[in-house]
Amino acid sequence: MLIFILCVLGLRLFLSLAKYAWSLVMRIGHPQLAGVKQDFSLEPTVSILLPCFNEGPDVYNSIRTILECDYPVDKFKVIATDDRSRDDSWEWLQKAAADFPGRVVARRNPKNMGKSRTLIGASHVSNSDIIIVIDSDCIFAKDTIRQLVTCFADPKMGIVGGTVGIRNPNTNSLTQVQTYVYFLAFDLWKTYENWTKSVTCVGGYLLAIRRHLFEQIEPKILNRNWFGVEVVEGEDRFITHHALLLGYDTYVNTKARCWTNAPDKYPQFFKQQYRWRKSGVRDLFLTYKLLWSHLGTVHPNGVYCSTIAPLTLLTFT
Repeated sequence: MLIFILCVLGLRLFLSLAKYAWSLVMRIGHPQLAGVKQDFSLEPTVSILLPCFNEGPDVYNSIRTILECDYPVDKFKVIATDDRSRDDSWEWLQKAAADFPGRVVARRNPKNMGKSRTLIGASHVSNSDIIIVIDSDCIFAKDTIRQLVTCFADPKMGIVGGTVGIRNPNTNSLTQVQTYVYFLAFDLWKTYENWTKSVTCVGGYLLAIRRHLFEQIEPKILNRNWFGVEVVEGEDRFITHHALLLGYDTYVNTKARCWTNAPDKYPQFFKQQYRWRKSGVRDLFLTYKLLWSHLGTVHPNGVYCSTIAPLTLLTFT
């Protein structure tokens, strides 16, 4: 058994290094291979769905940076929802709505519902063409919204994501290491999947999706369960997966940038990693369950990234 585990770990390490190497070659030598056609004249209406739980004043700062984006002010708004925080987050959302009238919608759930149901509830008070899902502590670059929406020039493009950086890289050694890992996992790694427009997980820190596609996947989100237990996390991987199964392309535009706070204490860090890996394992089982549905619909590279790559979640990041 030990020899088998070591062989699996060795294979995982080899495949990961090969994927990083190929991604680096494409990024430097052939960037056009991992690009998409962008139409900068596109200006669809956009709703940014911001779920909030115990973020305090950080959520106000996030909203402010979003509203400073270089995009027509009459074509996007922030729909911020407090998921029954135990701190003063709700007061900060109300302040944002008062300070930026008509541009921020402040909502509050009747009870704590989790991110998935919070996003769905927010989407129901929106009628925009594009929905952008974010984390509540994210701050945007000024061109982030435009960089996302320009990639929807192709009607086959279903989901577009961006890259995420660390807002607190110098807090301690833990955040310094995560800065490096975030670049590998959420930037360089995606180049390989961008090559075939089959990114298997567009991160929920910055995910743009066509409204009609989100509505099509919504019932599946609401019905998610793991052996009868409702699943309220990992909606980003789940949504991306079902977009691929419906025949849409998924892509990460590395020029669309945001930044988030990384865990700076080990209990927070391990809790985050455990949550991410649970999501990966659930998605892996979903893939095997629906494997025949992938064939002929999802690009072979996407099938590989859904069936083989997730096995490595438990061994090597």
